[in-house]
Amino acid sequence: SRDMHLPMQQAWQYSWQGFLISAGIEPNPLLVFDLIALSAAAVLLVWIKAPLPVAKVAAAIGMLLLVPYSTFYNWCLLTVPAALLLRADLRPRLLAPALLGLGGIAAAATQNATPYPAVDMFAEGETYGLYWIQPFALLSVFALAIAGQRMAAATQGNLLPNVNPVVAAIERARAIARRRRSDRSAPAMARSATAAVMVMAGAYFLSAYVSQNGPFAPDPFGRQAVLSALPDDFPAPPEAEVAEAGEGDLLPYRVEWQTDQPAGEVAGLLMQKLNDGNWQVVLTEDDEGLLKVRAARFGLDGNMDLFGEVQVGSSEDGSAVGFEFVPLPTNRVPGFDEWIKKRDAARAAPGAP
Repeated sequence: SRDMHLPMQQAWQYSWQGFLISAGIEPNPLLVFDLIALSAAAVLLVWIKAPLPVAKVAAAIGMLLLVPYSTFYNWCLLTVPAALLLRADLRPRLLAPALLGLGGIAAAATQNATPYPAVDMFAEGETYGLYWIQPFALLSVFALAIAGQRMAAATQGNLLPNVNPVVAAIERARAIARRRRSDRSAPAMARSATAAVMVMAGAYFLSAYVSQNGPFAPDPFGRQAVLSALPDDFPAPPEAEVAEAGEGDLLPYRVEWQTDQPAGEVAGLLMQKLNDGNWQVVLTEDDEGLLKVRAARFGLDGNMDLFGEVQVGSSEDGSAVGFEFVPLPTNRVPGFDEWIKKRDAARAAPGAP
């Protein structure tokens, strides 16, 4: 959903992604998945341990915590678990009004931190403060698990209509499991626990590798990323080899070619091709033998979708061509905000040109 919305629209989300944005944390997909998995585990815990009316409350809250995309107006559905909570006969009795009161405060604080209506839709996606409603909702589910377990224990053996059939079935399975493992030794249980931890850690790193996140996240300005962002219709010098591709100084991406053709011929050919098709030259400058050409590329809808600067100069083996560019809008450039901060800091450093 991030690729489909402006940064300001992303800040309106009350999903875990929006919570991370409000906390000033980059909403890495792997971290978002971890929070969703934790929410799912909490809801499952309530269904395992609590009576049916309490499990329904947790399911209604989980409906909001588990979706990857939900905005502030979607969270009006909190009225559903609130209504179910009033009918759950939760014990202790003060817990239900406490959850409702604190939930209202968390919702009001979150709404106050939401940048809506937006002053500038194209501004950086930032909130006015922390979104409290998501962590409160998760903590509420854990509170329901604790309270529900006590309620289930108090009614164990009674054929009451509010006893969760899932709980009854699990209790019978637990009794059988306890009998089977009564003779298991502590070292065997320790080995099992160690194996479980190793499997979980391995699964975490495997998922990070497959999704290219965390320690396996690719460099957004690496050679492959830059060459992938280079438009197919850019008139690269004929019979030239890519000498370098990486982070630019003026614009985020930079590609350099080396060719044995004279700089004058290469410059003339580039000027001709950049004035054809979707490209348009907007500025030409000769800086002591270094030709600088700024050009824009236009999409099928007539809007500019890329801007760049070409530099052509002589080299020992012929000529060198450099092209720095930025796709538009800039939210198409992964890591653009970090790059712009780094560039501005370099320019502000003492002795910078």
